[in-house]
Formats: sequence, structure tokens, C-alpha cells
Amino acid sequence: MSSSEIPKTINGLKIILGMAGIGDPSSPSCRFPNVEATKELLIAFARRGYRDLDTARNYPPGKPETCEPMMGEALESLQKDADVVKGVPFIIDTKLRFAPPNKHSKEMVEKSIDGSLKALKMEKLHVEYLHGYDETSPIPETCKAMDKAYKEGKFEKFGISNASADVLEQFFETCEAEGLEVKPQVYQGDYSVLSRDCEGKLLDTCRKHGMPYYAYSPAGGGLMNSKAYRERQGGRFDNSNRLGQIYRNQHYKDHLIEAAEKVRELASANGLSGHVLALRWAVWHSKLSEKHGDGIILGASSIEQLNANLDAIESGPLPDTIVHAIEDIWSAAKAKGQQKPQL
Repeated sequence: MSSSEIPKTINGLKIILGMAGIGDPSSPSCRFPNVEATKELLIAFARRGYRDLDTARNYPPGKPETCEPMMGEALESLQKDADVVKGVPFIIDTKLRFAPPNKHSKEMVEKSIDGSLKALKMEKLHVEYLHGYDETSPIPETCKAMDKAYKEGKFEKFGISNASADVLEQFFETCEAEGLEVKPQVYQGDYSVLSRDCEGKLLDTCRKHGMPYYAYSPAGGGLMNSKAYRERQGGRFDNSNRLGQIYRNQHYKDHLIEAAEKVRELASANGLSGHVLALRWAVWHSKLSEKHGDGIILGASSIEQLNANLDAIESGPLPDTIVHAIEDIWSAAKAKGQQKPQL
């Protein structure tokens, strides 16, 4: 890739590498525990033609604020030494520290953004997200703090993650009422073959305001793996750690587990894994589109898995018969889910 080229897309979608597995090795999510391992991951991603990275002050789960410094050291070294990335900088998105009290107060917004810039060794971020909705901080205060940082040149785009459509509208209304220069410009949320809550009001709201949707957990947060793998110690659904509890609450429901088994059976019958099928569906058959500037955030526990994930999504769309079968499975799961009480 020459310096005149831009990161490639697949089916028009931006491909973004999630960095939650980088940082302090005592984190249950950590897979890349030092600068050298991080550099190898970034080089592997860059060699495939991609540059977009997604991180957060909270990464990795359980050991926050240890991912960004490691990334900063790796990125600084790569920009100086590695021919594979020289002249084509990585594009860095991050998220505010999301921790009580007053997660999105004026002071916390400023402290978090400045902390990210220092840790990542950058002068300006691409997207700065609110990592979630903080009910303890007034929306006007948060919006004004983000507007101030934007005017100071600290980030290019204001992002919001994990907020409802109604909350998103409140942010737009507030920015408009306060006459602020910057408004929410990018949304990041969960979206996969068996997690489609965003397809209604939330996506409609994003489209209304011209916001790209960047989808994380496109393979269902590991739901497509076998039961033994899903429930292994230290795994995505390990109930002994906070991250595992979050993913269990989000994905580990009877009707979704049943549907995931059917998706895995469908995939196996067609020579695929459930994981690969889910990734290909997200890129080629979901409601994400080039028209809206949407993107997919991929995770990877190893360089081998990174390359396998990229191979999967680069291999093209699924056959129509598989797509139709997936929709039948989803329709049945959705109906069962609506019959269950919300706990």
C-alpha cells in the first residue's frame, strides 16, 4: 500500500480492528500483553490493507487505561520503523473513560480526552466516543465539553456508543438548542445475525441524522462457538468476571442459544463454521451499507484468528439458500424472545 492509498473496504464497509485484547495481561480479555505483540497485530492488519483501529480508556476490561499506552508505544515504533505502514498512518477511534462518579461531567470529559491523546502519543483523534449513556451527568454539560474539545482540535468526529434512539435524539436536540458546532457524527453498537435490536428505531435515527453505524460483536460475541468453548474459564461468557457477565446478559438467552445451535448446524452442513457464517452475514447481508458509511469492528485473539476473520469476510456473500435459512431461524428466535418476560 502506497502513501497515496486509503484503507480498503469490503462491500463498501469500513473494516475496523477492535483493540480490547491489548493491555495488562491480568485482564481476562488480554491476548496481546506487550508492545511487541501489539506491533505484530498491527502489522498483520496493515498488511491486509486496513488501518482503522477502535480502542477505549476502559480497555482492556478489568484493567482499564492499559491498552492505550501500549498502543501508543507500538504505533510510535511502527511509524518510524515498519515499511508496511510507513506513510499511511493508522486511524484511531477511542472512547471516554466510563467509570463512576459523573462519567461524562465536564471535568471527566476533558481528563479522559487528554489522557487518550497522551497515552496514544497523538495530537488529534479520529472519533471520540461516549462509551455509553451517563444518567448522572446532564446532557448539556457533556455536549458542551465535547464541543470545547472539538474546537480545540482534539478530535475530528463526535461518536456515541451504546445509547438508545431516544437518548441519541436528546443529544441532537441539545446540541441544536445550545448552538454547538459539533453534533454526534458516528454511532457504535452491537449488531449480528442473532442480535438485531438496532434494525428498528435506532438505525432509523442514525439514518435520519446521517450517522454511520459501526457494528461491534458481528459474530454474536462468541455465541456461535460450541457450548464447551463458550463456557470455558476466561472465555467471553465466563460468569466469574465482569465482561463475561455483560456478554451473558446481552447474548446468553435460551432462545438465542437455541438459534445459535441451528445456525451452527446450517453452517456445518455447508462446510462453514458458525463464526464464519455470522461474519459473512454481517458484512454482506445485514442492513449496514456503503451508502451510509457504515463499518464492522472485528476482534481477534491471535494473528491467526485475525487473518481467518479477514479471509472470511473477503470471501464474498453467502448463497441465497443459506441467507433465507438464516432469516427463518432469526424469525423463530425473535418470536420466542418476545414471548419471554424481560428480567
